[in-house]
Formats: sequence, structure tokens, C-alpha cells
Amino acid sequence: TTQGGSSPVPHLPVSLGPLLPLPLISQQGNVSKIVEQPTDLRLLNGRLTNRALDFISRADAAPFLVYFAFGHVHTATAGISPDRQYAGCAFANTTARPFDDALAEVDWAVGRVVEAVASNGAAENTLIIFTSDNGPALRWGTGAGNPGIFTGTAAAFANGTHYSNTAKGSTWEGGVRMPAFVYWPGTVRPGGVASTLISSLDVLPSLASLAGAPLPRGRVVDGTTSLADAILAE
Repeated sequence: TTQGGSSPVPHLPVSLGPLLPLPLISQQGNVSKIVEQPTDLRLLNGRLTNRALDFISRADAAPFLVYFAFGHVHTATAGISPDRQYAGCAFANTTARPFDDALAEVDWAVGRVVEAVASNGAAENTLIIFTSDNGPALRWGTGAGNPGIFTGTAAAFANGTHYSNTAKGSTWEGGVRMPAFVYWPGTVRPGGVASTLISSLDVLPSLASLAGAPLPRGRVVDGTTSLADAILAE
């Protein structure tokens, strides 16, 4: 491809390491700045966690919304580690494999956020949702996590052949069907389990319903309030 009909558009190398030639951009109000470039993936989770904690601490008693999109535990490129995973210095090589290192860092970050909400005195007025978009891709093996028991020979066609992908990209367990966790002291029963079928599309209308806020008019809003119904039923 060409840019402006003259020079070729540069492509990122296939074996990118932990330093991506992309900028990490921070925005405060109407002011944007480049924090670093290239972006060091090993530092990214710590930066995001600190940003979330700072935002929660400044919210004080005012209502707030934090959307924390982890860079973990999605597989990265081959040049980053043998298992295509990465973690900060405090977590790298602390478990049996790189995926577990990344998962441990996610666990740490979630714990810090929950602690910050409690320290702010907002635990009983704050709904925390932890979820995922899809399960792991089988082609990356242990570097992508565990898709569950329904893989390989568990998915046989009538002619005896087997469906090769029963994880990401499929409608099997570990594909589009993923677990989610909600935490809301005093409202959601600890250890409760709901079998209601919900989608990430249901988060927006459900949060609006729980907050007593009307949805925007004059546009289509995907999703329903099934998430709210599921957690309140507990």
C-alpha cells in the first residue's frame, strides 16, 4: 500500500518485543501528552493501575466511573517472550510460566483498585465488574491460558472429523462464553452464582438502570438490563 500515492506505508516488524514503537498517550481534560514512545509493555499495567488509583482518590465522595482495560493477558508478539506474554519486574518469573506471571499482575491490580474503593469509603456504593471479551486462542498453547475441557476430540462432527478450534472464535466454553465476577458489598451476596445469560453489551444499560439514569434518546442502545437483573436476584 502507499500513502498519498507516493511512498510505501511502513509496517511494524513481526517480532516486536516489549518495546512497541507506538506512543502511550495520557489525557487530562483537554490536555494530551505522550508519556513515552516506544511504549514499554512491561510498565503498562503499573502505569494504568496508578492512574486508576489516583482517579479514585480524587473522586472523594462524588460518583465516579473507572473503566480499566488491561493489556494483560492477551498474547503479544513472538519477540516478547517464548509464551508471548509479559509482566512487570515485580511479577516476571515469579510463577510457573509467563501467562501466570501476567495473571498474577492482573490479580494485584484488581486488589489495589478494590482497596482504593474501600479506603475511599465507597465500597457499599460501588459495583465492581470483572469480565473478559473472549477465551484464549488454541494456537498459542499455554501462552494464552486454558480454554477448558471442550477441546479437540470433544468436538467431533458426525463424519468423525474434529473441529480444530473450540476456544476463541467458537461458541464453545472458553469461546464467547466466559465467566464474570461482580463485587458489591451489601447488595450482591458473597459466593453467589447466577446462570443468567448476559453479554458485555448489557453493561451500559444495566449500569444506567442501577444508577437511575436515563439512556440517551434518539439512538439505538444495544443490550438489556439483564446484568442488573442477575446481580440483584442474588
